[in-house]
Amino acid sequence: MKLIVPLSLPAVVGLCSWALAWAFAIAPLRRATYASDAQTTFGLMFAIMTWIGPVAAILAIVAIYKSSSALPARLALYLLNGAWGVISSAILIHFAVAHWA
Repeated sequence: MKLIVPLSLPAVVGLCSWALAWAFAIAPLRRATYASDAQTTFGLMFAIMTWIGPVAAILAIVAIYKSSSALPARLALYLLNGAWGVISSAILIHFAVAHWA
């Protein structure tokens, strides 16, 4: 279980930074003086986590498979890392196709 937590960090940080980037785009927080900086920072964090997302998700899923933790924890981590791997791969493919089109 010790190895699974650091390998699951890109998925957690990526999803949280995506949510926070959108949170600073909503009307009440958008008027704050720090909203633009915060949105840029969380957007950059999301971009970095997206670049390492597919590789980190594959490594985390292999580590979860080899672990001996309880089934509910393993299932939750499978879903989290699998979803993050699919989402980040789709985003990377989308931007690659849009860039070369």
